[in-house]
Amino acid sequence: MEPYRARLLESIGRPVASIELFPASEGFLAFQDQPGNPGLLLRLDSGIFFEFVPAERFFEDNPPRLTIAEPSRHEWLVEFARPPHDAAAFTAVLDHQLRQRNTYYDDLRQGNILVPLLLTPLPAGAFQRYMKSVGKLGGQNKVPRLGNDRALAEGLLAYAL
Repeated sequence: MEPYRARLLESIGRPVASIELFPASEGFLAFQDQPGNPGLLLRLDSGIFFEFVPAERFFEDNPPRLTIAEPSRHEWLVEFARPPHDAAAFTAVLDHQLRQRNTYYDDLRQGNILVPLLLTPLPAGAFQRYMKSVGKLGGQNKVPRLGNDRALAEGLLAYAL
């Protein structure tokens, strides 16, 4: 819509709220799920098969094709005071405890919609470096706990040096 936005708003005579959509003859593929964010969210529950080619390999004779066949998972980025001796055992216990305490999580795991969580240990100071980078360093600021996208995770990983 961006190439037409100014002309459309001019014809309406005032600003209007809008979201981007991606309809196609194959079906309704994606929509903008966050106003102000230009990204689109794929509709993975509509019976459409998605296949992707990495952009940098698009012009190869036989580029790899990527699908969305892999189940999703939760990723926990943790800065330990003392890392566990056995990270795999720690992850298994954490996953088990989540299943015991959260029936929705357990249902998703039972249905193989979620695979076991991924634990990503962070070095000491990673959270502090990240919070400083976003102007939130100090006792009155809280580290975000959850995200529906990878923005928080990618931000933390950038400061995990």
